[in-house]
Amino acid sequence: MSGPIQTLPRGLLSLLNLKQTGVNPGTLLETVGPVMDLTPFYLTDRYTTEITLGAITTAAIATAASGTSPLFTVGGVNFGPPNGHLWYVIDLTAIAAIPTPADTIKFSVVTFDGLAAGNGPHERTSTSQDVISARARAASCRADRPFFLAGGALFSCRVHDVLSAGGITVTMAITVVDMLI
Repeated sequence: MSGPIQTLPRGLLSLLNLKQTGVNPGTLLETVGPVMDLTPFYLTDRYTTEITLGAITTAAIATAASGTSPLFTVGGVNFGPPNGHLWYVIDLTAIAAIPTPADTIKFSVVTFDGLAAGNGPHERTSTSQDVISARARAASCRADRPFFLAGGALFSCRVHDVLSAGGITVTMAITVVDMLI
């Protein structure tokens, strides 16, 4: 009675049990593609930049700012990849500390391809959710998947709704792979 030889797999086809009866599969992508994204493995040795929480903030956002998109800045300079660079954004989180009870904000993070008209915004995170209460709290939002961003692009906080007596500051944390193009 014949059966499969009981040996350790020597390659990907053997491991997935795809090379049976001496024939290679016609489409390997259907088997491997949905299982994992290989991009992070490819970019691992190119990982050069991590920007951490607290470094990137907006100006204080007051009640009159509903519908605006204040830019994130670092040391007063608009924040984004420099010209000649391509960023692969691995993780992006924005947090709005709401220190005053009864203040609230609903926001998301967007990008602009530059400051000229028609260059955005491009929504990068879901909208934060916040419930007005009588205590201090924080609202946050996070990108649901990695994305590429070309040089000259800028990050902004899209304010969907805000009720603030003294102004709320949104802080962004981001992890990127910085590549020269």
